[in-house]
Amino acid sequence: MMKKRIFLYTLAVFVCAIGLGSCIYDSGEVENGCSTYMSAVLRDGYVRMRAQVDHSINADAQEFEDRVNTLAMLVFPSGRMERTAYHYATASAVTATIPATKVTPGDNDIYFFANVTEADVKGLTLRSEVEEYLQKKIDFPAALNKAATATLGFPMSRVYYGQNIPKGYTSDKPYKWEPNKAGGGDLKPVSLFGTDLIQGKVGLVRACAKITIDIKGEGRLGVVKVEYLHAVKQYSMKQLKARAFSDSEIGTLELFSSTSAALEKPLVAYVPESLFDTSDSSAAPKWDTATDRGQNGVNYIMITMKSGKVFTVPVVHDGPTSNYIEYAKGASANYNVVRNNHYQYSISVPQDEKEKEIEVGYKVMPWNLIQSEMSYKRPKYSFKLYLVPKGTKFEEVKKESSISVDQITKDVELTSDKELIATFSIEQPRGAIWVASITNGLYFKLEGEGGGVVEGSDIVGSYSNKVYTMRIKPLEKFDKEPRYTQFFIVVDGKELDLSVPDSGNCRYIGEGANNRWKIKQVLTL
Repeated sequence: MMKKRIFLYTLAVFVCAIGLGSCIYDSGEVENGCSTYMSAVLRDGYVRMRAQVDHSINADAQEFEDRVNTLAMLVFPSGRMERTAYHYATASAVTATIPATKVTPGDNDIYFFANVTEADVKGLTLRSEVEEYLQKKIDFPAALNKAATATLGFPMSRVYYGQNIPKGYTSDKPYKWEPNKAGGGDLKPVSLFGTDLIQGKVGLVRACAKITIDIKGEGRLGVVKVEYLHAVKQYSMKQLKARAFSDSEIGTLELFSSTSAALEKPLVAYVPESLFDTSDSSAAPKWDTATDRGQNGVNYIMITMKSGKVFTVPVVHDGPTSNYIEYAKGASANYNVVRNNHYQYSISVPQDEKEKEIEVGYKVMPWNLIQSEMSYKRPKYSFKLYLVPKGTKFEEVKKESSISVDQITKDVELTSDKELIATFSIEQPRGAIWVASITNGLYFKLEGEGGGVVEGSDIVGSYSNKVYTMRIKPLEKFDKEPRYTQFFIVVDGKELDLSVPDSGNCRYIGEGANNRWKIKQVLTL
């Protein structure tokens, strides 16, 4: 299970105080002691909020997950209660250069809020007021449970304490402030989960989590309803203490109904953070095995079939990569739903009339991927594919019994006594999160060695120069007709060309050949 929990996304290399509204109070008077200038530039060039896509700001015109319609910044000198600088920008100015502004030099605490109204933040002139606002419970718009829009973005925030703004800068040559994050770049106080690994940029953190549910399998056409139960109705701009949730604080989201559409694409829900206090067993979240329902606020997915049969899938924050349902409905499950994380479920539903249980693939990732040293240079990686006897250990892959597969244009024929083992490492772009996948997770399994393994048809990695080892094998015996799958690897939303490993010609698909490795399960002769 990946442990990286990252921030939302950034607002430029030069985020130099986001156009501080200067040291000017509402009366328009300049405060005594202001003797330096700061400037800010918001520019395109960072993360969209959909996973595995190129970095950008306000560029996601499909799901609008990176939408910043308004941006507020409030500045307080460290140790002081009074606000000395304020800026509020609407959508038209979010990506514009903001003029140099006069501010108080020395250590400052800088607060950012996105997609809030000016009425929400303009009156926060005292530190106590802004700290109270961070903890305020606010109704989460029902429309945002389904999707953001061009005019309605997700609430976001970030706080940077102890930011030194030197004196002596002028309006012509303002100080270009870049965030200095103590403690290795944690997200405190907005979130105690995750680390902001990006330097020199403002990383906003969403107040909600994203849930993706991909329903597959022979019974998919028999699904008549999909619901998300116990979604919290309110959000806060910072992480609150773990607590119990009353019935009035949670609700049900209908994600799919057979009367409204066909179940042809993954379902998505956006829900506020819910952190549970488990100290009181009577109020702690738990799963009722008798009714097969979540209690005391457990978030869970409910799938109803035409026959009336119901499948339930609890949502957990940290779980195993196998036997998911057993863990999620057990006593040790962690039912937290953490802000700015993406909970991804692949659920295989059996035919309605069959007495079979669902199969659940699960992973939790940062909603947006970790920022790599993004450039337009070609990637640099190493990839090998080996045809090996069934049961071959990963460490034995390069022995004489293994056959290196080199012809990507031909089907790799996989008999029942054989398996495929792939090795992969990436040097550039550094720090990138990559995803290896197969296209047919119903009849084939992709599994890995050690960390980064994800149940189902994906494997995720992020460490540069680490050699990852993966195995591809059929899930069932050959039956009459051949079965096929394809294997591919995506880095930052771009698919790698795996036909040119170790040749010095590493590239993305689209720069050359567009072949994938094609695997064919055949009868053993």
